[in-house]
Amino acid sequence: MKTRTLIIVATLVALLGAGQALAQDLEPLVPQARIVSPPAVIVQHEAVTLTTEPTFRFICDYDIDPIEAYRYRYLIKPALLPDGSYADTRIEYEANADQLIAWDEAGWTAWTAWPDADMATIRLDALPVYDDEDRRISYLLAVQVMAADGVVSRDLAYGQSVANFRVSESLTPRLAVRHPLLGTWQGGGLQFQGAIDLLAGLEGGFEFEAEAIDYGADIASYRWGWDLLDPDDPNDPGWAVEPGIGDEQTHTPPLPFTVGVHTLTVQVFDTLGSETRFQLVLTFVPMPDPADQRSVLLVDDVRDRNSQSWTDADGIPRDRDEYRDAFWNEVLGGVGGVAGFDAQADVLDSEAEDVTLRDVVHYRTVVWSGRWASQGTTVANRFRPTGHQHAPTTLKYVWLGAYQESGGNVLLTGSRAALNFLPESPYVLPVVFESDEGSPFNGYGYIDQGIVARLGFGQDDFGAVYPRLYPYRDLGMAAVEVTAPSAAYYTADGQLINQTRRAPCVGLKGLVLDDAFVDANMGGVAAFADTIWTETAIDWTDDPDPEDGDVLAHSFLWGDDEFYDADVSDRNTPFTVQDCEGEDCVEPMWRTVARLDWVRAQRQAADPEDTWPEGYYGDPGEPGLDDYCGQRALDDAGTSALTSDQVTGFVTRKHLAQKPSGAGDVVLGFDPYRFDHEAMTEALRWVLGEHFGLVMTP
Repeated sequence: MKTRTLIIVATLVALLGAGQALAQDLEPLVPQARIVSPPAVIVQHEAVTLTTEPTFRFICDYDIDPIEAYRYRYLIKPALLPDGSYADTRIEYEANADQLIAWDEAGWTAWTAWPDADMATIRLDALPVYDDEDRRISYLLAVQVMAADGVVSRDLAYGQSVANFRVSESLTPRLAVRHPLLGTWQGGGLQFQGAIDLLAGLEGGFEFEAEAIDYGADIASYRWGWDLLDPDDPNDPGWAVEPGIGDEQTHTPPLPFTVGVHTLTVQVFDTLGSETRFQLVLTFVPMPDPADQRSVLLVDDVRDRNSQSWTDADGIPRDRDEYRDAFWNEVLGGVGGVAGFDAQADVLDSEAEDVTLRDVVHYRTVVWSGRWASQGTTVANRFRPTGHQHAPTTLKYVWLGAYQESGGNVLLTGSRAALNFLPESPYVLPVVFESDEGSPFNGYGYIDQGIVARLGFGQDDFGAVYPRLYPYRDLGMAAVEVTAPSAAYYTADGQLINQTRRAPCVGLKGLVLDDAFVDANMGGVAAFADTIWTETAIDWTDDPDPEDGDVLAHSFLWGDDEFYDADVSDRNTPFTVQDCEGEDCVEPMWRTVARLDWVRAQRQAADPEDTWPEGYYGDPGEPGLDDYCGQRALDDAGTSALTSDQVTGFVTRKHLAQKPSGAGDVVLGFDPYRFDHEAMTEALRWVLGEHFGLVMTP
């Protein structure tokens, strides 16, 4: 078989060679010059702005002769039109090409031998910005190449072999300053600045990368230093390195400070002497002694002020601030609540005011109530990494995690609580943090029918991204799933999950205390209701045996609740549960009851002989159970949802050594407000009092 393949390949090569030779006999191949730098001129539509001494690089598309046999020449001239104005667009150039550039005009340079490289380089001398009439000059650069046989390129295509540009003396390098946890700053000029509050204990140093190629220049040097007295003084004692372009100029060691206010200055020059200077002010916020902190801060990070959702029997939309606020005020305040809690002083609403690190450090415990939103919340604006299809993830500083690492306790709640801290992009579920599937650079992989989804988180300049993502780093989870995710989420074979796992079957209807958690933390007897169902005032219409159609045909609004460290979507990507000092980082607290399992239990409680859902679906001409639930919603027996008995609330053992309370942070992948208010109030007070050790009002 191998010999036959070689013969076929050899035959094809021979035929192609013969065809190529025949083509040359009929019509000789003509070389083509193509400008490849600066990128701004490639396939341009109008004149671009470059430095006064721009550098151009171009190639020759010609595959017959060795590259060293080529020669080239170029023409640089003002783009003057017959009426005395300047050509600034593709349309103007193409309408006047014959009058703008001629092959025989005197301005062409002599033919020059091609360098020993794939690209030829043209460096122009200083070009005037304005003409004698004080008008901004537009220029044309044309390039022509000649092959060894004397055949020359004859094309003067705009944005290919012809560049149209103006020049400026004010262009400066574009600088990117990156830190593995603080994120990235990008900009240029002398007023490029940044500022950030942070806590002690931050690992990792900064790295710098600048570009000037967009305007036709190169980077000449970098320099950086801490707390300079005078950045204009090249001999200032704060400079850490001499100017250069090596690793020591483009990378800093880890931060040498843990307290105070410190300024990092980064200086970059291009080959024309233009400077970009960045100054980053780092303020280390002190973490007070627990004895000096208040008990609890409630962060309302839910966009719900004008919601019309979750109407009760009287048509009142219960998904509004006033009702949510009343619930949390009842949990935290009054008799049985946290001693000293003040609803006026100890609540921050992210829709009304910024929530900052300086706010949370004054509290021993933070209750963070949130849910996914595209914008307008603290998590979305400050914590969610940026990133889109075919681009790397750019991290932001999650000071909430730094607060946890420094000893503060967090109760994080809300549907899509963990996904909220991840880049806004389509995922293959479950999100497996340590997965190296997909592109090694950005984590994306091509899925069926051209759909692109995130398989992993890939690499950035500091290595694997996932260890620095908040849900992995500070919550301890290895994987996260959603009960019935929206159409933005795809399975590994390209199917929409919301067509294969639907909320009326798999949505979260109830919570059951984990038996092992009760044994380990409550002496074997549940300290509050061991099963909590949805709040009747919110979920009042649900009936396990309705008279007006099949129960699974009735809508169930809630499909965005999370569960952890499980794969029910058949992704089949192995993952390892995180280890914290010899124990799983995730200690299950609450497990899920899916709506289908609730319906079955309710119907069997009313009629022990009721076999629902067995025997109710799939008769000739009737919908099957999969038609209601989806093909990946149920177990093999078809009587229980795959999303039942999954961990949706847990205590994380991450950072236990740093906790003065001795208690791990708590993550609830659901909105507590949606569940029975009386039972949930009792449960949340147990977390705050018995678990976190806050003083409660008798």
